[in-house]
Amino acid sequence: MRGEEHLSPNVLVGDVNVRTREEILRELIAIAEEYPTGWRAATRRDHPHFGEEYYILHPKAGVYEVKEYQVNPFHISGVGAQLASSVPSGLSRLLEEERGIFGILEIDLRRFLKALGEIPEQPLTHLELTEEIGIRMPLQGPSHGASSAIRSVDSSLNRKCKVVDEEFRKLLERDGITRAYR
Repeated sequence: MRGEEHLSPNVLVGDVNVRTREEILRELIAIAEEYPTGWRAATRRDHPHFGEEYYILHPKAGVYEVKEYQVNPFHISGVGAQLASSVPSGLSRLLEEERGIFGILEIDLRRFLKALGEIPEQPLTHLELTEEIGIRMPLQGPSHGASSAIRSVDSSLNRKCKVVDEEFRKLLERDGITRAYR
């Protein structure tokens, strides 16, 4: 957790509340308890910042952006924010082809670690996985590609994306990702 330990819990820039990736994911999981269906995501590679961008959309929850990078094989670091409280009308037409499904996994680590020691003889059903192993997917839906045009669907969204970009850039600098080897 190198990056997140240096990131303030809430960085408020104007009307954009940038938080750690984990805080955004927890918020989305909580919202999914009330709205379990209707979720969509759009993803794209952020080459200049060595990361991935995820736009998670729901008609009632709005638009969230999560930017993250792989610190090492065991840890992902990132930031995110709610960009809009509703999905802008022109956003859907900017989504590229469906690439599969996305989901956010929630894992009960105690049950999961206990289950690792107990290998079942039969494959487990979805319900058994949730109850026995402690893994659930409270939020899932179709995943689409996203072009950079997704940011320009309206000026407010574009401005808020730039704030998230800046906080992500600061995270990368704190983590030493942008420093050259000497």
